[in-house]
Amino acid sequence: MVATPEINQVRLPLTALDVPHMMAALARWQAAAVGRRMPSEALASPFDLDAALGYLGIIDVLRNPSDFKFRYFGKKMAAAQGEDYTGRRFSELEPSVYGSVVRRGYDEVCRERTPVLHHIRFLDQARARNYFRLLLPLSEGGVEVDVIWAVTHYYQGTWQPYRR
Repeated sequence: MVATPEINQVRLPLTALDVPHMMAALARWQAAAVGRRMPSEALASPFDLDAALGYLGIIDVLRNPSDFKFRYFGKKMAAAQGEDYTGRRFSELEPSVYGSVVRRGYDEVCRERTPVLHHIRFLDQARARNYFRLLLPLSEGGVEVDVIWAVTHYYQGTWQPYRR
């Protein structure tokens, strides 16, 4: 492993999605958003999508001061990350370089109010993480992002596209 953490976050087009549970989450979000810029959490019903449940994160957008908080962190995500982030704020994530890069993706979703797909590679002395993250903005009033529905897919070793 490396002494200094290395992290790379690359935005991908949504058309790059090829993982069934991520595609199902995006389809659910799009169907719930019909007639609105963003659906509410109740309309999108993230917890009703069984295929994505273990890879599901529900993140509350906090204001004054600006931060994000994991309300729910799926079991398969926790296993892949090596810890459960439920109840933790992004400002508490370690190492801080990882937290700041992850936060940039969530800030992007809040600013653009549209789904975003990232490929993230992180390597430190403790572990290597290589995963895709789909962020889906949710809004009660349809104007500001209140909640972000995150859906992930983790790879072991060198990344290879998922094939059915």
